[in-house]
Amino acid sequence: MLIPAPYYTSIGLLLLAAALSALAGLLPYELLSLLVIFACALHIFVKAGNKPVWQRAFFWLCAVVLGLAIGLFRPEGFNYPLLFSAKALPFDLYLNLGKAFAGYLALVLLAAQLHSLKKRSLIVSLGLVLSFCCLIFVVAIPLLGLQLQLKALNYIAVFAVVNLLITCVSEEVFMRLLFQLQISRVLGRRISSSALRQSIAAVVTALLFTLTHAIGDGRVFAVYLLAGLAYGFIFALSGRLLMAIALHFLVNIIHFSFLTYPLA
Repeated sequence: MLIPAPYYTSIGLLLLAAALSALAGLLPYELLSLLVIFACALHIFVKAGNKPVWQRAFFWLCAVVLGLAIGLFRPEGFNYPLLFSAKALPFDLYLNLGKAFAGYLALVLLAAQLHSLKKRSLIVSLGLVLSFCCLIFVVAIPLLGLQLQLKALNYIAVFAVVNLLITCVSEEVFMRLLFQLQISRVLGRRISSSALRQSIAAVVTALLFTLTHAIGDGRVFAVYLLAGLAYGFIFALSGRLLMAIALHFLVNIIHFSFLTYPLA
């Protein structure tokens, strides 16, 4: 199968930008190595369509583990660039370039798989986004005792850009394209019902999302699980990655701008 040149060009440019970031001290060299291995593992997985199932599963698992490691790994003595420190919250916002590069590499490598998804109308999809967003806050505000806490506009503006372009894009690409979509495809070999296999994939992915985010007591876990389920089902119902990103960002920006933040 021929792959268009922009595919390789985009990967090369992203890895070059990562290398320049490492040279500038903005990215640890350990993560640069992991990014290269991550891109190779994901590329082999994408190209291994005719290979035995165990080979595809191996490279998929490698990509998942590496993606998680890149997002969570912090070498001792290294910090990403600090964008602001809001002591009144208290909350520090860092520019997590490792997560950003991993997310966009995965997007380039897996974007073609989105073409196979059945798309729901844009109006219906947006309606679902708003409905899920309301549901999350209807549950989260009383359950967690969130209070009105207005933030300064300069904090909101910086948070919005970083949260959308790095956090939401990277996490949704990882959770939906690398995890949820692949689980749904594997289940398709054994489960004929599209609704059932998509539901199972969304639930399993929501559990992974919760385990990588939730801190604190069971109430926090429950809210993250609800959010993870909402992000997964909006992707399954709309067939659009953009809707999952939009819902994730809408929840985050409302939470940060108007309510108690962070949770712990």
